[in-house]
Amino acid sequence: MTKHLDFLVGTYTEKDPRVFVKDGGIYWISLDTESYKIDTRLVYSAIINPSFLRYDSDNNILLSVSERAEIDGEIHSFRVDLEKKTLDHLSCQSTGGSGSCHIELSKNRKYLVVSNYTGGNIRIYRLDCGNISKCVFERHYNGKSFDKIRQECSHPHSTVITSDNMFLFVADLGTDKIWRHRITELESNDSLCNSDNNRNYYSMKPGSGPRHLIKHPYLNYIYLINELTAEINVFFYNKIGDLEEKQTISSLPESYKGEKAASDMHVHPGGKFLYVSNRIFDTISVFKIDVTSGRLSFVDIFESGGKTPRGFNIDFEGRFLIVANQDTNNLSVIKLNKKSGSMQKVVATLNINTPVWIEPLL
Repeated sequence: MTKHLDFLVGTYTEKDPRVFVKDGGIYWISLDTESYKIDTRLVYSAIINPSFLRYDSDNNILLSVSERAEIDGEIHSFRVDLEKKTLDHLSCQSTGGSGSCHIELSKNRKYLVVSNYTGGNIRIYRLDCGNISKCVFERHYNGKSFDKIRQECSHPHSTVITSDNMFLFVADLGTDKIWRHRITELESNDSLCNSDNNRNYYSMKPGSGPRHLIKHPYLNYIYLINELTAEINVFFYNKIGDLEEKQTISSLPESYKGEKAASDMHVHPGGKFLYVSNRIFDTISVFKIDVTSGRLSFVDIFESGGKTPRGFNIDFEGRFLIVANQDTNNLSVIKLNKKSGSMQKVVATLNINTPVWIEPLL
């Protein structure tokens, strides 16, 4: 077992209706897993709202959005020096849309997908030795759904590329759809097209608000958390890109009657548990994954250690869950029971202004 856990924290740095303070950038956090002492350093401040990070451990490259509310955002790349604990800025491109909120990497690490929530579009870029080069694909989505305030138009919130590198799925909170694209010869001619003309999306229950898609680490299952209903959908996907819904289950207890605002979701590295964060209720819910059917069963729910747990993540060994509590400006480091998936105890807390994303390094 590793004695030190290193991870990066993305933050909001500009005031807007969601953000109450102004400071920060990307932080490097080192946790001693025996003493629980924490070393914190601000490693990059010359970026506005680095609210989503994605680390490519194969090439030691970090990708970060610069999320802007009213103008086009940016996508940045950095070389990561694990020994010196530094970031070396490599490149930057416009995302071609506002509200840039998510990054997905292709399996071969040669392409990245960025979702623009407010812009209503996604873009795919080529990666060359860590440098973000030209945009090779862009798609704008149309439509609206049940909630007249939150679903007045398309709001792509995340994407996921299947393990076989054949299909791209897009969670669109604004239209209650999962858009599907077949990746076709992207290596040779930079093209990406719909899988077919008749079924290029899947409709979710009106008012659901699809937010975050993730794939199981070794099974052909995709999980979706819906922000507006806090429900999880479990899908099986086959070789031709069909999604077959297997289950819908709430991430909140039946007794909860308040406003719903589900946010982040991750599968435990061992593949046996799934975790979901819920803002307003300020909790993390734990579910056991049936590795035969992919279905979920409730295990536990525990407090996030602060207000508005927008993002969280789990270290690669599955021992610790780190929560970014946006509105109380703190991180909570929670030790997990690897056998049951439940929380053992909070082992450390750390004050950081408006933390919103956690990205493990080591």
